[in-house]
Amino acid sequence: GPGAGQAPAPSRPEAGRSGRPQLAAAVTGLVTGILALVIIAAQFTVQLVYRDYFVCVEDALTTSSREACERHLPEELRPLFGDPGQE
Repeated sequence: GPGAGQAPAPSRPEAGRSGRPQLAAAVTGLVTGILALVIIAAQFTVQLVYRDYFVCVEDALTTSSREACERHLPEELRPLFGDPGQE
């Protein structure tokens, strides 16, 4: 009866206590890894999609020719990549 039901109880909190930090660490590591992959993938995608822009900027010898590179960018991104001094 009651004696058999109480025997496994003491081992259960110990298992939960040692298992939970490991689980938290595993989840944290997984999330960190996924975030890192997402950031790398985003950078790779931006460079692939806007390769013309980056090549143009690298090849640009003057500021005015660098500003001409903005034609490779969509309108929304021009303020981000464009020259900060320009309005």
